[in-house]
Amino acid sequence: MKKVLLLLICLVVMLSYGSTVKGTDTKDDVLQIPKAAHPPDIDGVLDDIWYSASFERVVKLDDADTTPPDDYLDLYATMRVMWDDNNLYLFLHVVDELLRTDAANPYENDSWEFYFDANNSKTPGAYDGVDDLQLRIEYHDVDYHGMNVDYGGAASWNFDTTGVVFNPDKDWERATRFDPVGTPVGDAIGWNLEVSIPLDALQIEPEVGSLFGFDVQLNENDTGTRDDMFRWWATSNDEWHWAELFGEAELTGYVADDYLKVPQTTAAPVIDGVLDDAWLDNSVLIQADELNLRNGATIPAEFTDLEYWDDLQVAYRVMWDETAYYFWCEVIDDIINIATPNTYEQDGLEIYFDGDNSKGTAYDDNDMHWSWPWSTDVKQTPGQTEEFAWGDLEGDYPGYTFELMVPAAEMPFTLEEGAVIGWEIQINENDGGTPPRKNMVRWWGEDNMSWQQPVLFGTAELAPTIDKMIVAVDRKDVVVTPSEFMLSQNYPNPFNPTTYINYTIAKNSAVELTVYDILGTEVAQIVNEVKPVGSYTVTFDGSNLASGVYFYKLRAGNNVITKKMLLMK
Repeated sequence: MKKVLLLLICLVVMLSYGSTVKGTDTKDDVLQIPKAAHPPDIDGVLDDIWYSASFERVVKLDDADTTPPDDYLDLYATMRVMWDDNNLYLFLHVVDELLRTDAANPYENDSWEFYFDANNSKTPGAYDGVDDLQLRIEYHDVDYHGMNVDYGGAASWNFDTTGVVFNPDKDWERATRFDPVGTPVGDAIGWNLEVSIPLDALQIEPEVGSLFGFDVQLNENDTGTRDDMFRWWATSNDEWHWAELFGEAELTGYVADDYLKVPQTTAAPVIDGVLDDAWLDNSVLIQADELNLRNGATIPAEFTDLEYWDDLQVAYRVMWDETAYYFWCEVIDDIINIATPNTYEQDGLEIYFDGDNSKGTAYDDNDMHWSWPWSTDVKQTPGQTEEFAWGDLEGDYPGYTFELMVPAAEMPFTLEEGAVIGWEIQINENDGGTPPRKNMVRWWGEDNMSWQQPVLFGTAELAPTIDKMIVAVDRKDVVVTPSEFMLSQNYPNPFNPTTYINYTIAKNSAVELTVYDILGTEVAQIVNEVKPVGSYTVTFDGSNLASGVYFYKLRAGNNVITKKMLLMK
């Protein structure tokens, strides 16, 4: 698979990144892991809660790998991580156009490996026989391999696999997939893996501040053997017996939920395009989901346009205080171009607010859409007082940063704890050529109608400071409190033709549960009546609808939540 023509270029680029790429959601090089407000469904599908979990790129190439992956489709990987009082949760995403499990050795197959050192002792040259661990899960695997210390030798402590749950979303798009003997059997473009591991089995204390050694490794099999290895932290292939090489992770009190928690800051940042301590101490980095839309067509219709992982990657931070709303964005982009007359087709970014979270199908007085072409110094409207600045990414990343402060007087809502708003960001990319805007990346939506339809926005809540956001969630006995208003992801999803929707209301309310198509047209009203406090489950039947993306919106009093679902016939 390796293209000789690209070899030298890719080698130089990847060796450079191998020494500079660090975790994107780190403070002082320690991975900050948020606490989950509720457990995700372990099904290999990215639930809403994962959108506010910590995110890391897994792109460090092994030191011994002299033939890096050809391009983005050949190999790219990310991970998201959360925790609760019982488990550590991981969501691993892989782009890989060849998937094979026919190698002679299990560790040479397409697979993920996880490394843990609960007491962070970093024993040099060995595992300590106390809490160091290597765990491997292969593509389409149903067994566990290498779960004991000193893989390949005698175990000095036993890792109990009871309670470990994992599930892949196999064949999530297109690629050539092989069976265990190397015969092509189908199409995919990679795979997702979702994992739940009991913290007590890892010997990690389930409390804020727990620090432990950690890394992940992705093995790639393109030719019947292991061709490449990507990791989050290390570049050496000695982690299977050397815990000193692991990175570090910490359990934090920031809450990951189905809607984004925007933390209150204790200090205002300096608006200069440089990431300062105010951001590091008071916010977390959120990933804008990978390439939701390309020139009006959803992926994978033109997936091959992305040449390498640094062609376009986006992450951002948000926080607030009583005086302003703050936004920070970092964009990895190998080519920046504003040489086109339409500003929305130039490299740049857009932000969207729905001040009352009404999720309407058209803009009202509470909705706002602002955009900035790259490097512009022009404010949105004369007389506005927002401050913003552009900057350069640290290290060898190609791309830019953007920092914004919007005063409270200009916001379409009151800056106070508990405020629930509609929220979205969009990054436009122009690499030249036709059409000028090559890609668009958003945090939440998949449709290029956010500039007209707030129903497509995600949801955010102004939360307290991070140190006050700690939640205690008992997975065995979840109690609904009067403060809860919740709409769960429908199950199953995708569905054909029926699906279940769960919702909870916090007080007696007139409740509406309505379904809309992608154009914002109402197609069904499931609930329209006064309901007492409690949790409910309803069935939605899409027999009379065409296949496609639909939105279901729950309204109870002034509370509104919208989610999307996919009907596939």
